[in-house]
This record gives sequence, C-alpha cells and structure tokens, in this order.
Amino acid sequence: MLDTAEYVTKKNSLASRKHEIEQKIKDAERGGNDWLEPMREIILRSRDAKMLLSEDKPEEYPTFLRNVGSNFLLKGNALRWEPRRGWGAIANRAGCSIWSG
Repeated sequence: MLDTAEYVTKKNSLASRKHEIEQKIKDAERGGNDWLEPMREIILRSRDAKMLLSEDKPEEYPTFLRNVGSNFLLKGNALRWEPRRGWGAIANRAGCSIWSG
C-alpha cells in the first residue's frame, strides 16, 4: 500500500510522462509529412532529368541544375556542386560519380 507522499510522487511522474507523450504525438502529426513534398519534388525532377538527357538538350542543363543544387564548379571533366535538400543522396550514388569529382 502506498502512503500519500508516494502516491503523489508517482501520480506526478505519470502525469508528466503522459504530457510528454501527448506532445510527441502532436509534433508527429504536425510535422510527420514534412518529408513528403520534398520527396515528391525529387521524384518529379529525377524524371525530368532522365527526359532531358534522353532528348539531348544540353542548353536546358543549366536551368535544371539550378533547381537541384548550387555552387557549381567545373573542374576538368567533373562538375562539383552542393545539392539542395534531398539531392545529396542521389548525387553521392556511385552512378553519379561523373557529377562530383
């Protein structure tokens, strides 16, 4: 059996934990899908890149590249750049080694 002091201590501890969990749930509901729109954009832009390369339109490359990155530097035959959010994973893939040297 608990005395009053032990009961109050345990009750306060559980109430605090409940509040923390409720706050985490609210945070997850508000920001849980913040990755969805950037991922959609990456998928669409990746499709655009594939079409751009297959249609062989090098005059459109600069416009596309400005949308996916910044700080471009052509060094030898390699293009160095800083990818925008989400594009880093794609740029660092082995198949993209010609883009970053």
